[in-house]
Amino acid sequence: MRKLVKDYLKSSKELLNLLGSTNKDDKIYPNYSKKKAPYLILKIRPQERTIPKVDDLEVKIIDDDVDRQEEIQELILKLLDFGETKGHYKNKTNILYTSHLIGSGELEYEELGLVEKTLNFEVKWR
Repeated sequence: MRKLVKDYLKSSKELLNLLGSTNKDDKIYPNYSKKKAPYLILKIRPQERTIPKVDDLEVKIIDDDVDRQEEIQELILKLLDFGETKGHYKNKTNILYTSHLIGSGELEYEELGLVEKTLNFEVKWR
């Protein structure tokens, strides 16, 4: 599912511009990075192995600019907080059906000058 969500997020030119994404670095990672902020971290936790599958998706927005981070957050919410569909987004092998916000949080790393915003979604896909 990580590739499906990553491909979907990368389809937003506005998000890629806010992240400062390039052909060599899309700024969307599976773990924390020592690369320059802003960037996103995608974490997947499987929930149900039925068809369609249900997973929890955690999107972490790491940034040192709170205003830009708010813009990124609003854009991710616009992209990933939607209801039931017959096939909202499709890549070469999978279909994203449903995604909705189920929680959020924030951590501040004063010593690094970074803020981490976390958005949690429940996602149905196959």
